[in-house]
Amino acid sequence: MENGGAASPAAVPPLEFSLTIDDFTGQGNGVGHLTATDVFFERDGSTIPLGDHALVRMTVFVPDVLPGDVVHCRLVKRKKSVLEAQVVKLLSPSPERRGASESSFDTIEANGFPLLHWQPECQARWKQQLVRNALIRLGGFSETELPCLSWIADEEFHYRNKVNLRLTSRGLLGDTMRGTHDVAPLSSYIFAAPAIEETIRRWNRLALSSTAWASLFSPVRMVILRANEKEEILAALVTDPITAHQRTAMFDALHPLAFTVLCQSENRRPGDVRLREPIHYATEQTTLDTHLHGLSFSVSPASFFQVNRYLTQVLYDTALSCFTDLAKRTVLDLYCGTGTTSLLMARQAKHVVGVEVVEAAVANARQNASINGISNATFFAAKAEDVIEELTHRYRGSGVSVLVDPPRKGLDPLVCQSILAAAPDEFVYVSCNPATLARDLGILRECGWVLQKGSIVDMFPNTTEVECVMKMTKA
Repeated sequence: MENGGAASPAAVPPLEFSLTIDDFTGQGNGVGHLTATDVFFERDGSTIPLGDHALVRMTVFVPDVLPGDVVHCRLVKRKKSVLEAQVVKLLSPSPERRGASESSFDTIEANGFPLLHWQPECQARWKQQLVRNALIRLGGFSETELPCLSWIADEEFHYRNKVNLRLTSRGLLGDTMRGTHDVAPLSSYIFAAPAIEETIRRWNRLALSSTAWASLFSPVRMVILRANEKEEILAALVTDPITAHQRTAMFDALHPLAFTVLCQSENRRPGDVRLREPIHYATEQTTLDTHLHGLSFSVSPASFFQVNRYLTQVLYDTALSCFTDLAKRTVLDLYCGTGTTSLLMARQAKHVVGVEVVEAAVANARQNASINGISNATFFAAKAEDVIEELTHRYRGSGVSVLVDPPRKGLDPLVCQSILAAAPDEFVYVSCNPATLARDLGILRECGWVLQKGSIVDMFPNTTEVECVMKMTKA
């Protein structure tokens, strides 16, 4: 060898093997277990059975596949007893796939919707089992302790009234492809409300017609689009720090899209895409009005509001149906946000007390109560664990029920302990995370509470996400 150097070792090709997918994780990955009859794929296309290889019986996680798929995989990471792989080729499609032909694994439509190619009835069966398994394994419930959990679903496409999108290098609205930092442009978005999908098309046509668009919108990290039932659109831009001149130029460029609400928020933390104060508006209107059961709600750019335009009202109706004798009861609505559930309950309950730690949300809730002429709803800016015992004691004479709708991380342990100490007559839990739901309900179960009824609401079709409504009472 020249200069006496040693020859570099030949690169070892990554292992490639066949695998049958037999399960699915809550994070959207397929699960398979290697068997002796699976094969290694050689570089020349030949195959060798695994036989008694050390990989046999190891668990393999693979994205973009479905239970029943037989796939050709490439190993990307090996841990002590688990492998992670990526799909090279679909060898045999699952009989539960939509249609029998081979499906694409990298389409922008499927990005973020890992169950898209799975038949709806199979998704429903899997989600119901996901919730039951969480309650048993994480909550400690036995099968006999679980009531029949009703399944509630509606349209699986065009259901989202809010989307968060990125921009391509040319300034087109798109989405980040799974496992990469690449943003692919959207020509359609079958999960968004029609008004949002049309806005995406119009934005991208403007972008393609302007030579300055890419440079002008290069500071934008995220574009948030929200639609109401009147097809009005709120658009919020989350950007790098920019000048007032740049902001005005962006607003002017977007003027042809005639947004009902258009605003911009700069975030100084690198990579952070959350809206931060101050929020600068290009429009006189700063909130988007939406309606549920005849009530009007003002939704600000940073407000939380359910995204499924078909099932939001159904979800709240399901939660309200869990309570008995509402007309005689005071309901403590913990994590009340901007008061949506509180105000819907107030039309039936004797009194509703909303508790929320975010002061701006409480101010919005009080405003919504005033707009709708509701006087039997009171709102407090406080931590739930700090006030629940005092509020329960204050309203005990009228009968007290508790409703919680926490974020994905579930209840703070102090809230669970406060609920146990306050011992309300009824406890209803709305959750978007079966794991933390099961954990929290398990704490009450250990202290003698009984899971009385439950519903699973498919608020996010074609994803692994699901919403649950559970009612517990003291035994």
